[in-house]
Amino acid sequence: VAALFLAFAGAAAQALPGDNRASAAAQASGAAMQVQKDTLLVDSEQDYPPFATGMTDDTAGGFTVELWKAVAADAGLRYTIRVRPFRQILQEFREGKIDVLINLAYSDARYQFADFTVPHVVVHGAIFVRKGESGIRTEDELVGKSIIVLNADLGHDYAVSKGWKNNLVLVDTSAEGFRLLASGKHDAMLLSKLVGLQTLQALELTNIEALKVRVGFSQKFGFAVPKGQSDLLAQLNEAMALAKSSGVYDSLYEKWFGVYELKEVGLRDLLKYIIPIVLVFLCIGGYFFYRRKIERQDSETKLRTLYAAIEQSPASVVITDLKARIQYVNPRFTGVTGYSASEAIGQNPRILK
Repeated sequence: VAALFLAFAGAAAQALPGDNRASAAAQASGAAMQVQKDTLLVDSEQDYPPFATGMTDDTAGGFTVELWKAVAADAGLRYTIRVRPFRQILQEFREGKIDVLINLAYSDARYQFADFTVPHVVVHGAIFVRKGESGIRTEDELVGKSIIVLNADLGHDYAVSKGWKNNLVLVDTSAEGFRLLASGKHDAMLLSKLVGLQTLQALELTNIEALKVRVGFSQKFGFAVPKGQSDLLAQLNEAMALAKSSGVYDSLYEKWFGVYELKEVGLRDLLKYIIPIVLVFLCIGGYFFYRRKIERQDSETKLRTLYAAIEQSPASVVITDLKARIQYVNPRFTGVTGYSASEAIGQNPRILK
């Protein structure tokens, strides 16, 4: 069937002139790819943690590799994963030699040759410098500096758009770039903050830090397929939705990003932590208020009982202050002495002589 389809498409293309013939041939080739593709060729970049780890096909790992395996299983897709330098897989993807890139950042330029699934991660860029040496405090101070970037990475594109092309040092992996920077070469490295932090931890480099400033680019990552592969894109989006609803996505995200992600704290985040604390204090305060109320009621009951006992006592009872002034007398006192309570209160007990 595929052979007949290609033959028919080729014949149809030959019947068209010029650019129309080339366009028809390209469309026929793309349609044929959908018809005859049994095993997808899937590429992951080298050493881009936590998205991608490993330097060879056998050591492929990381968040996007594990997410892809879960998504492909749900979609029932057969595939082969390769690990290559990013600049190489991006070029081959543009040439139509790769079916899926499992970690590609959205950009206007890339929309010309790729279609993207819903994003699986969004991260911000960062400027990494040597601690206490660079003198760089803002993005504007990168002008004229020697800047390390990943070849063909979105940070690379951003630096070129800023007019820094002649000052860029291209590397294939984040680890390679950080080793150069740590050794005293070049001034800074422009990279995804999350990738940079995990790479630094893996390399145990302590003399490099990320500046606490927002860089003008962020990266929205997703699975990418060649332009026009709508059926495959629909399958991947559906499987991504299943991975999120089943909890698989959240589990993988927490595994690979939970430790390293630097989250901006908003009102919702604050409320999430403050409300339980407030509730605890309210519960504690309510408990002690209730206890005090019960104790006060108990004391009042005891006082009323004691007062009734004194009032009804067959013995005369007199209470004075420290200066011997009478403060209280019971009914028995007034009956025995003849002094009324109003006459006795404020007097000294010597009146009884």
